[in-house]
Parts: sequence; structure tokens; C-alpha cells
Amino acid sequence: MFFIHGNGGNLETWTSNIGYYKKVNYDLFIFDFRGYGKSTGKIQSEIQLHQDVQAAWNIIAPRYANKTTVIYGRSIGTSLAVELARKVKSDLLVLVSPFRSMVEMAKQEFPWVPSRVLKYPLNTEHKIVDIKTPTVFLHGSRDNIIPVAHSEALLTLMSAPAQLKVIEGAGHNDIHHFPAYLDSLTEMLESL
Repeated sequence: MFFIHGNGGNLETWTSNIGYYKKVNYDLFIFDFRGYGKSTGKIQSEIQLHQDVQAAWNIIAPRYANKTTVIYGRSIGTSLAVELARKVKSDLLVLVSPFRSMVEMAKQEFPWVPSRVLKYPLNTEHKIVDIKTPTVFLHGSRDNIIPVAHSEALLTLMSAPAQLKVIEGAGHNDIHHFPAYLDSLTEMLESL
């Protein structure tokens, strides 16, 4: 499981449920972007985010050649996961609380701000059409940061087999605590 975490926090906060992966017999690989946690440096562009993801993949992927691989993105990490899945082969793409683009997110939250000032456009909807990997979307019904409508819109753009599982009652930051989330993820992982 190649895990690309969200914007807030670092490895310490994102690895709260590592026992789950052991239980379902998957190794978990998670890393911090430069400037997060103990990683040095500073992200100054979207290109650097993608470079960090690719560098981490290049290090770990050879160790798992000929084994089942899953690319997992959470929140802001979903756009990065989609870009990686366009370039590399994996058995499953898991997108938890994905968004169409940062432009759409900005329109939602700050409609008066011009989109050209966005430092990281992270345009998921333009890239997801290229995905060939089976994909599962997991989204909380009460996500007030990224509404489930983003997953619904992205799902319509998929040409690869894809499904959306809406986790009733889950929000943006607590979705991983809901049994329905773990059940859905387990079902997908065990089917590989």
C-alpha cells in the first residue's frame, strides 16, 4: 500500500491505524513531503509535490515487483495519487475524499479570489480520464471540506472500472474511524 497523505499533519498523525494493514496482510509505505514532519526542505511548486511522490515510488516499487500494489491517496494526496497512477502500474487506486481541482475548491471557499493566483492547481479531473487502473472512491457523506459531489463528478470521468462508496455519517477527518470505511477497503484489498 503506497499511501500519499493529505495536507495537514505528517507521518506521526497519518499512521494512526497501521495495525489495520498488518491485519489485512499488506505492507504500508508512507512518506512525508519535503517540509513535513522530519523531512527537510520546502515545497514551492506543484511540480515538487509530484517529484516527491515519484522519488518515493522509485525507491519502494522495485522491492514489490510482482506483488500486489495499491496506490492510496487521501484528500490532497488523491490528486498526486492520480498523477502517479497515470505513469506506473498498480493493481488498485484508492481515492479517499478526492477533489476535482484546487480551482474548484477555491471557487467553493473563496469565489472572489482569481484562480490564476493558485500555487498548486492540482487538477484531478483533467488527469483522471487517463486512469486504466481499477479505482475505488471512498467519501464521507458529511464531508464539509470536500463535498461528496467531487467524488461523484470524478467517477463520471472514469473509463477504468470504478466505484464510489459513500460512508454514511463520516466527515473529512474521521472517515477512517468508521467501520463501513474499513469494511469497504478490506473488501477491495481482499479481492485483489
